[in-house]
Amino acid sequence: MTTPSTSSSQPPPQKPVPIDVIAEGLTQNSTAIVQQGLDLFANSRGGLNSFALDRALSLAVKRAKPDIVRYLLDTTDVKVESWPSARINSAMDMAGKEGVGRVIEVLEVLVEKGWDVNGRGQGGSDSLPLVYHVYGSEELLRWCLDHGARVDYSDTDPPNVPPLLEYIGKGGTISTFKLLMEDGAKLGRRTLHRAVEGASSGESERMEMVRFLVEEMGCDVNGMDMPEDKRYPAHYGTPLNYAAHNGRAVEVVKYLLEVSLAM
Repeated sequence: MTTPSTSSSQPPPQKPVPIDVIAEGLTQNSTAIVQQGLDLFANSRGGLNSFALDRALSLAVKRAKPDIVRYLLDTTDVKVESWPSARINSAMDMAGKEGVGRVIEVLEVLVEKGWDVNGRGQGGSDSLPLVYHVYGSEELLRWCLDHGARVDYSDTDPPNVPPLLEYIGKGGTISTFKLLMEDGAKLGRRTLHRAVEGASSGESERMEMVRFLVEEMGCDVNGMDMPEDKRYPAHYGTPLNYAAHNGRAVEVVKYLLEVSLAM
């Protein structure tokens, strides 16, 4: 009696994952492959929904792929008018890898399609306009200014939109600071305080900003960071209080004390 032979059955080939296909299309900068991924989404979900389109566009923006961004905005009904800046800010990570030019190309397409350069979300980093995220690149900053970015936020604006110069004080350059002041940016109560925070890291450029704010801009080394009748979280008092709070601040503490004693 012969035993029937058994053959090992092969597992069925795995179906391609739509988002993986789209990601491959972005890697190859191929609108055709991206469209294949969108078609897979449509076939698996009974139609192409807004989530899939939004996900694809978000990835294209994050990877700074202007051709794919334009393709998606030209051929689908995905909307970008109300996108908060944090969604766009994801592309900024690519500026160092692919060059600022690629990021600017993406921004140009988005503005052309109705995105507001001053757009904001509801909370966290979403609540800050794009200009607050790009001050590390003067080229991107100038692009924002050329396209109508608002820079004149002040202490009287909602607390989740602090004066822009407070951000520059902590992490920007003196040339950027001057550029923004020329365009209407305002000093805030904490401009020097935030610069002291930055200088507590020990970086020489940050200490230069502190000296600039005190010696050229006339910021008060004993100034309080909020009105007497107010209490805000993460507000510590005078610039010296900020230095003490952040530690590793020997140079900036010494400087603040010397200036204060000389007054």
